[in-house]
Amino acid sequence: MKSNNIKYGVEKQSLLRHRNKKIVEYGLHTPLLTQYITKTILNKTGIKFMDNSYGNDCTDSLWDELDGAIIISIYIPNSTITDYEQELFSFFTIQLGEESDMVLQTEDLSEVITYINNNIKTLYNLK
Repeated sequence: MKSNNIKYGVEKQSLLRHRNKKIVEYGLHTPLLTQYITKTILNKTGIKFMDNSYGNDCTDSLWDELDGAIIISIYIPNSTITDYEQELFSFFTIQLGEESDMVLQTEDLSEVITYINNNIKTLYNLK
């Protein structure tokens, strides 16, 4: 992920400061990072994901649906390190459908975008 966006850069610095602190609530949420990622995915894929983040989730998440069914969910990193006990994750996770298995786990947003673009026809039943 590039940090050329000023707001995203500020939030990334905040994540760096939090990485050694104990997180006492559910996860660490990153609303500025989520907005940046949503805009980046929209610009690169043409898909406007919805913010599906809840306060009691470990990380922020995005999803898209078709005819009321969830097609794809993207879980967003909330840290620069991974520490499962502290609910800190440095990677994106993509799941298809509802309650499905993970299909991609990566620290690179461009890999998320590539996955979406390579599978867009299948995901959205396009010809």
